[in-house]
Amino acid sequence: MNHIIGIDIDGRGSMAVTPSMLRVDAGDTVQWCCPSGPFTIMLKEGTPFIKGMDAFSCQGTPSSPLTVAQNVKGTYHYAVAVYDGSRLYMDAGCPMLLAN
Repeated sequence: MNHIIGIDIDGRGSMAVTPSMLRVDAGDTVQWCCPSGPFTIMLKEGTPFIKGMDAFSCQGTPSSPLTVAQNVKGTYHYAVAVYDGSRLYMDAGCPMLLAN
């Protein structure tokens, strides 16, 4: 299954990651997309993916898909940073992936 996680910055500067907790299984792919500006994602405690611990993309374009590895279980928190052209917004620990 392909999952796309949305990242939004509202008019007051609050960041929302939707869904903030995503359950994934082996073989699933995960992408992030942010209409507010270019962004980067960094996993903090290891990775559930076959390759990669980070993702990034330009405004409104989904990141390259990352594929969940076989035999991976656990909770993986990640940090998000978005630049809207004038400010840098960060969420350093709330969003997570839960690998079954």
